[in-house]
Amino acid sequence: MNVHSSTGTTSSLDESLAAWHAAGLIDSDQVHAISAFERASNSAHTPRPTPVARRRVPLVAEALGYLGGMLGVVGLVLLAARSWPDLDTAGRLLVTSGATVALTIAGMVVPHRDEPALERLRWFVWGGATAIGALMGGVFAVEVLDANWPPSVVLSGALVATALSVVLWWQRERPVQQLTFLIGALVVAGTSVAQLDVAGLAGLAVWAAAVVMVRAGLLQRTTFPAMTLGVGAAGMVVGAGLATERDVGLGLLFATLTIATLLTIAGSARPTQRRVDRVVLTVVGAMGLLQTLPQTVVWFGRDAGLVTGLIVFAVGVALVVAAGRDLVVAPVVTQLAGGTLLVAGTAVIGMQSVAIATTTGLVVAVGLLAVGTVPEHALLTIFGCLGLLINVPWAISHFFPGEGRAPLLIAVSGVLIVLVAVWLAHQGGELRHQFRRHRPTLH
Repeated sequence: MNVHSSTGTTSSLDESLAAWHAAGLIDSDQVHAISAFERASNSAHTPRPTPVARRRVPLVAEALGYLGGMLGVVGLVLLAARSWPDLDTAGRLLVTSGATVALTIAGMVVPHRDEPALERLRWFVWGGATAIGALMGGVFAVEVLDANWPPSVVLSGALVATALSVVLWWQRERPVQQLTFLIGALVVAGTSVAQLDVAGLAGLAVWAAAVVMVRAGLLQRTTFPAMTLGVGAAGMVVGAGLATERDVGLGLLFATLTIATLLTIAGSARPTQRRVDRVVLTVVGAMGLLQTLPQTVVWFGRDAGLVTGLIVFAVGVALVVAAGRDLVVAPVVTQLAGGTLLVAGTAVIGMQSVAIATTTGLVVAVGLLAVGTVPEHALLTIFGCLGLLINVPWAISHFFPGEGRAPLLIAVSGVLIVLVAVWLAHQGGELRHQFRRHRPTLH
């Protein structure tokens, strides 16, 4: 049995052992054995201080270095711009290629070992080399190949930038070079197909290349898979948007379906999905949805409000069902999105028929209030109340036209607000329970 003194120090232990030995409680061998055991135990459990890596390059010095470097680059660019018109083709190519090679070599000779700041400096220098390399490619296309069509010029510059980036980065932890490679690859894909001069085809090419990047990011095939996933997801959204040049309606529908796919992947309850992947896809998908969904609804709603509204409503039903069956990683967020689409879908029908929209909206609102009484669906109560607040005044203004409707609208709205407040107070406990039980967690 371990013997500990009241203080736990070595001197106190020795004094206690001496007193016990003098009293005849333990012999000399036991004194030595206990003393050795306690010393070894204390030594094993004594935490060793973790060495703190000393930052040899202060943050301020690093920031000033980048600032000075950018100012120097801007100055050189302005200086070169003055003499640029006086240079012939060989001179322009010599300036751009020489600067590209010089910066590439400068990055290679930076003593970066055991110093993160100098490693970041290499990325910065190589990023400058890549930018000037892209300029060199554009100069070559215009001056040598006599290419004046913008997609051809951009393609030439993107090829040089992408090639240089892949050489400097390939499967090494250099995020700046990986980023320039990914963006360059998307530009190359789009501008290459753009040479065919077919409207919308370049967007599809960008979308296809971005799908490959999303797949590689999800499978963690690159050094920074989250970056690959983010660039790929953004490329899918941009590519789908570019595809609208050929047919606006189909392009908007394609873009909406693309964004919905990204959000579905982000929200699916797959145990292998990384948290950072969910965050990246959710952010990109949400930003794309905010820009695309309103345009899509307005575009289709002008001529087919009933069908468009029913489609939006059906998507809302699907989200509510998925949240109720725990098919998604964030059921509360999904149920909120579904409830929003349920109310919005009935409102979109009003672009074609106000009578159908208000009638359907009232039925849906009452249905949401009823479903909200079911455990784990209390959030739908909020949207039921919202539907009543929207559709009751709307229905009164439509079915009872005239100047005398104003008092009726005010009175009915006041009664509805009171009823909504009472109902929400009644459902408050269930709402809090659902929020606490299904807090959004990203595994």
